[in-house]
Order: sequence, then C-alpha cells, then structure tokens
Amino acid sequence: MAPPRTRCRLGVADRPWGFKAAWFIAIALMAGCAVPATDPDAPPPSAALEGQQPDGAFNLDGSLILPYPVSGGPVYLTAQWRTDDLEPGRHNYRVAELEILDPVPPDLPQRLQSSVSLRLISSEQWDEWMARLLYEVAPADESKAAVLNLQGQDTAIFRRGTSARAVPLADKPADVRIERIVGDDEFALLANGFVAAQLTSAEPVLVASGAGDSAAYLLFDPACQLSVYVARPRQPPSVKAHPIGFALSSADALLINSHLVTPLKSPVSTSYRLLWLTLHTGMTLIPKGAGRVAEAPPLASGPGMDLHAWEKQLDTVVQSKRQRGRLRLLIDGGAFFPRFIESVQAAKQSVWIRLYIFDRDDYAVMIADLLKARSKEIDVRILLDHLGTVAAGQLPPEGPMPSDFEPPASIIGYLRQDSEVRVLKSPNPVMTSDHAKTILIDGSIAFLGGMNIGREYRFEWHDMMVEVEGPIVGSLAIDFERRWSHAQIGDLGLFLEALRQSMEATAEDDLSGYAELRPLYTQAGKYEILSAQIAAIRSARSHIYIQQPYLSDDEVLSALISARHRGVDVRVILPSRGDSGFMNSANLVTTNLLLRNGIRVFAYPGMTHVKAAIYDGWACFGSANMDKLSLRVNQELNLATSDPDIVGRLERDLFEIDFARSREITEAQALGWNVYLADFIAAQL
Repeated sequence: MAPPRTRCRLGVADRPWGFKAAWFIAIALMAGCAVPATDPDAPPPSAALEGQQPDGAFNLDGSLILPYPVSGGPVYLTAQWRTDDLEPGRHNYRVAELEILDPVPPDLPQRLQSSVSLRLISSEQWDEWMARLLYEVAPADESKAAVLNLQGQDTAIFRRGTSARAVPLADKPADVRIERIVGDDEFALLANGFVAAQLTSAEPVLVASGAGDSAAYLLFDPACQLSVYVARPRQPPSVKAHPIGFALSSADALLINSHLVTPLKSPVSTSYRLLWLTLHTGMTLIPKGAGRVAEAPPLASGPGMDLHAWEKQLDTVVQSKRQRGRLRLLIDGGAFFPRFIESVQAAKQSVWIRLYIFDRDDYAVMIADLLKARSKEIDVRILLDHLGTVAAGQLPPEGPMPSDFEPPASIIGYLRQDSEVRVLKSPNPVMTSDHAKTILIDGSIAFLGGMNIGREYRFEWHDMMVEVEGPIVGSLAIDFERRWSHAQIGDLGLFLEALRQSMEATAEDDLSGYAELRPLYTQAGKYEILSAQIAAIRSARSHIYIQQPYLSDDEVLSALISARHRGVDVRVILPSRGDSGFMNSANLVTTNLLLRNGIRVFAYPGMTHVKAAIYDGWACFGSANMDKLSLRVNQELNLATSDPDIVGRLERDLFEIDFARSREITEAQALGWNVYLADFIAAQL
C-alpha cells in the first residue's frame, strides 16, 4: 500500500513578466485535461517550503520526487502518473499533482541514488525556448493568428517581425483573423518535440514554471515521448456568494418582475402560459411505467426513411418552413468561444445575444468586458433569462479560478456599468423560462445551440453550437426582435413588432450553395421540437442516435421503445456525471427502461450538455433537452435538416467520436425508492 500523503502548496518565487507569452502559456501547458481538484479539507500550505527550490529532481518508477532541504531533515514532494499504459510510437500526456510524502519510506534516499536524475531547466532557458516555440506556432502571415486553447486561458499567438506576440484572445486585434486552433494535447506534443530538438540527448528534463497560483512543473521525457503537467494542489473553486443579494434578486425575478410586473405588461401571454403549464402538469403527474418489455428483434437491414417524402410530411406537422443557410458545427468550447470572440471583435454594426445564463466567473467577466468595450462602437443588446442567470451565478465552476478574482455581485449590473450595453431580463411567469441560446452578429451570422457564457461551457462540459449564415439568419433576427420587444414593453411590444415585420418587404436572395434548414420552436402552445422528433422516431427505419443531458419525456421514451421493436438501431448517449441530482436519477430510471427494451445506452465520461439527434438521415439539434419543460413549456430553439453533408458531419464529428469515447452500459442497475421518487419529481421538470 502506498504511504499516505499530506497535500501542500509548492511555492515558487515571483518573477517579472518578461516575454509576454512565456509564463502566460507555460503555466497552462498540457493542462487541458481537468487538473485534479483539491480536497476542501486539505491542510494549509507548508510555510517551510514557500519560495524554496528543490535539491534535485528524480523520476522514480513513474513518480516525481523533489527533496527540499529544511531544518529537521528533508521534506519530499511527490507526484505520480500511470506508466503501464504508455503507447509506443506516439506522444503520451499525463496530469499529476504534487503532494507531501508522509511518512517517508526508510529506503527512499538509497532508492533515489539509483533512480533517474532529471535535468533541471532554468526559467531563463525556458523563456527563450518558449519564445522560439511560439514563433513557430504562429502563422507566417502577420494578419493571422493561432489560438492556444489551454486550461483557464485562450491565447492568440501572431507574428510581429522576428518575434511572436501572445495576448489574451479578447485582446486580439480585430484585423488579425484566427487561422487555426491548437489544443492542449497538440501543443504538448509540439513542446515535447521542441525540447528534444534542443537537447544533446534524450534525457528527461524538468522545468519550473509560473509563480503564485500559476506555479507548476513541466516534465518532458523525449525518449518515451512523454509530457507530464505537474500541478501544485489547487484550492477549491470559489464564487463568493451574496446571500442577501441573491435573496433580493430571486424575489425580484420571481415575485416582483415575473408575477407582478409581467402580468400587467403581458396579461394575454402570461395567462396563456399559465393555462399551458397547468395542462402540462396534469399530463405529467403519472410516473413513468416500465413500458414494453420484450426481447427486441434483430436490427433491420433495409434503407432508412425517404427523406424527400419525410420533409414534405414535416411541412404538415409543424408551422415552421424550410429556409436556406450554411451551417458549421462548433463542438466544445474550444471551437465555439474563439470563433464567437473573433466575430464580436470584427462586428461592424451589432451584437445581439439571447441566453439562459450569463455567468459571473472570470471567463464570463472577460466576455462581458469585451462586450462593454464594443458597446461604445456598435449596438450591443443582451436578453437574459432572469431567474436562470441569477441562480447560476451562485454556483462555482468545477475548475480553479485566479485567487485574486473578485466576481461581480450581479453580472447584469456589471454589464450595464460604464458601458452602452443594453440588457433586458426575460421574466419567468409561472416559473417558465427562456432557455433558447441565440447570438447574432451584424444580422448576417448566427450562433445557436446548447452553450451559455461561462467557464463550465468553455472548459468543463461537452457541448455544441452551430454557426449559420444565409437567409435563415434574417428569420432568427426577427425572432430575437420579437422576444426583445416582448421583454421591453410586453404584449403590446410583441404585437407592434410583429406588425412592423409583416409590413417590411423581404429581399430576394440568391439561394445557390445553401442547404435547407428548418428552425423549430418550443413556446407555450407550440411544441414543434417535440412534434417533429416524435414524428421522426415513428418514421425511422434504420437508426436513431440521440445525445442528451436529460432524457425523461414519456412520449419520447415510448416512441423510442416502439422504434427498437420495429428493428431500428436506437443508441442513446447520456452523461455519466450530470449537473442535476433529480435529472441524474431520471437518467438512471431511463437507462434501465431502455436497456430492458434492447436500446443501447452509452455513458459519456463526465457531463455532456449536447442536445442533438439523427433519425436515419434527418438531424435535429439546438437548445432543447428531452424533458418536459424543454419540449412543452419553455422557450427553445432547434434547427433541423436532412442535408446529407451536414448530417454526415454530425454523425462523423460528434456521434462516432462520442460513441467511441463513452462506456456502453450493458446491465440494468438496482435502484432504490429514493431514485424513483427523484425521477417522479424530475418528470415535472
């Protein structure tokens, strides 16, 4: 058994900034995988080691050992990583965390004498290497940049003369366009190869990097093609709570704004929402039953549904019609946020944002600062779900934030402070929400999907947005303006905006080169996203692939079970660790139900917030979960298409990759009464 260890901080003396990129990048190098979280009950830092340098460094059977000379005998810091799964012929990347070795094995000094001693690279040498490496990473064209996606930082790298400049992505010059994105794994591989080229041998080396919260070690072993990011223990993330302010904001959101002011401004729509919510609640009070349980037949071998006939059928199922546009998938925060930030920097006229959550962590504040700066030049409007934003702002992200970061008490107040940003709060009458996510740039580019603005969407969760261009963006802009007018004036504003839009002439567009895209909505009394997908499940003949954070709607589950018993290959990806206890329980009950009926269920490693599905050759994706509120009550926006190029990319770039990285669940779990009780509650959500 390994000896117990006591966690501590490793202090590294503060150093001047020097070359702007060196510390900024090195501290995050190879940290794209989540750094192990620190136990909140961990002891305080060891003052005896603050500011000291180790007396050598040793690689002992996959462990880093750092002896520190202190009075009373040496103190040993250690970090461990797996070595039994190193893949020859390719780069191997690991993350480890330093701990105090306590107690110290008696034979450790003798073992260290016979172990591999690591060459220590000075900070000055590392600065020089980093400057040269970043110059190689930066595009040769000075008008283009590479973006390094490293944990906690998005950094733009571009050339100026014979050197490279590194700046936070939000500070990138607007005329410098992003050419490529370099993730943590790729950058670790580049750094490993660069270090190997600088050395006269393949000996392993250790670099002390960063200072304060950024202190870390970087271990490179060119012979094994191994890179290890060795972090000091992290303090648990913290977003300072404001209980009184939260109580007042919640009371304002729920009582004053949503149930006093809103019924006066919007009596018709509020009454309609109340009626619809009452009907919805009555339909969902019956708990989910076992459904059909029988041996599923073999998978069908015939073709999928006729997509041309299906699109015509869908014209009769939903009101929304097919429109034209180009679409680009942006999978995960590393793909979406750099593109979004660049678009905001390049905007000439307007940035309109409609979100469920605008968080108040350091990453969200960085985005807010960019929007505030741009608001002095262009029209910046932000429409936020009131309760969603207030509640989410009280929860800390999983990953660490800078220790000196002080979150604003209110992100809405922060956005308005010293800026021209116009912020409106979408009310929550009868506890309903605006869960749609739409971002419009100059009325010509739209982003939509599952992501809000905050650290968890950038770094912690698996999620997807899409970028859309073409005539369909005009339709999305119309929807935004209606929602904006409704939040601003109420029912009268919604009526006047709809009247104004109906009187405007629609320009003729050249539709060549565009795909057919269909926007689908959930609004009170209008549940196109549900109706379209139920019809698709019932029409599918070959395969159904679904990825969702929450899957609890009885009608959807019943239709999926029926499809499997027709021989359709039905596969579902759910998170292995979700963000809601109630919905986690609902997913467990759902998993058992699906497995009993021959449907394959995959557990994604961590939290997936993706809302996407493929039914034979028709795809549907956007903001809507497959739960009761998203499909029947809240405001949601999805896009749907049977364009073979888009559907093929979605299957290849999302589903095939996620099926491979997920763990297939093959046996139903025994569940207690508490899980079924939580599932019953989740059925109302």
